[in-house]
Amino acid sequence: MRSIKKEIYYSLINYFGYKISRPIVVFESDDWGGIRIPNIKTYTKLLYSGIKVDNCPYSKNDSLEREEDVDFLMNLLSSHSTNENKVRFTLNFNVANPDFNKIKSNDFKKYYYEMFTDTYNRYGSKALLSIKEGIKEGFFTPQYHGREHLNIPMWLSLIEKNEHVKIAFDNEVYALSFKASDSIDLPYLAAYYPFENYGLKDMLTVIEDGIKIFKNVFGVNPITFIPPVYIYEKELEKYISKLGIKGIQGLPIKKEPITGKKNFRFYNTYNNFDQVQLIRNVHFEPSTSSGIDWVNNALREIQIAFRYNKPVIISSHRLNYMGGLNIKNRDTNLKLLDELLKMIIKKWPNVKFMDSALLTKEVLNLENVSKF
Repeated sequence: MRSIKKEIYYSLINYFGYKISRPIVVFESDDWGGIRIPNIKTYTKLLYSGIKVDNCPYSKNDSLEREEDVDFLMNLLSSHSTNENKVRFTLNFNVANPDFNKIKSNDFKKYYYEMFTDTYNRYGSKALLSIKEGIKEGFFTPQYHGREHLNIPMWLSLIEKNEHVKIAFDNEVYALSFKASDSIDLPYLAAYYPFENYGLKDMLTVIEDGIKIFKNVFGVNPITFIPPVYIYEKELEKYISKLGIKGIQGLPIKKEPITGKKNFRFYNTYNNFDQVQLIRNVHFEPSTSSGIDWVNNALREIQIAFRYNKPVIISSHRLNYMGGLNIKNRDTNLKLLDELLKMIIKKWPNVKFMDSALLTKEVLNLENVSKF
């Protein structure tokens, strides 16, 4: 029964929207640049303080990217690429992390941040060199995931009243999930969730500032945007279109902040501001569960998408490819990704690999794309 429901669901999300004449595959990978859990020493401290970091796959496996993590991923993508068809990963960046020392020095009354490149430097990571090499070679395309993966006023309020969030802060960690601490009662990783006096104007200031950082680091304006935790007010679309955002990444169903209302996002259609709705219709997240056959599961979802002549957009977060906390996590998942890519190329030899920006441009050049 469950497989039938899943088949119906994936058929539904792929039914609407434009059709393609060739098989296209896009990988979208979120959370790059974010500090998450800095190292195994910090993980152990949090665990022994009573925070259930071992209960959350992100806390167990996700850490600031290192040069070797990036290189291993790039080498794997290269091994399945040709000069005419390179396997690409869209790396969605949070371009800043909290400046913990400055925030503490100001008694938690004011927020300060550091660019993610400064975070790299503090932790001795040379990942940016490898990332830029991957961009140059055509394997990586950076896109925008927001300035921080953090709702600033919500987080500051929790530091004052929540013991676990304060302990995490003292260890230079801001991101705890509900799984890691059941005492957290606010969705503070949702950067664009209205809270008290924090509204649309404040969010736009943060978004615009983050795009400036993005342009400063990568030399280009991002074309697509994926809001942290997929949550944002629809009114934001109008304003970010003026900042050059032409495509909005996300899930088939968008949950509205405050009301919790769920709205269906139609696949690769336009909104009223001529922005492409990019819908993730395949999931490859092996770090999140060991009880799933991720390769065959992804292949089934890919097959459904191609049946309806839709491009495949695969969600595959950064945590799947990080080895800073758990090297087995990275190595195991790279083997699974290797297997998945082999099967995709074997089953669909004429497949074209793209990134989110290229797919957005392709959709914008099509005629008769519906608006929703």
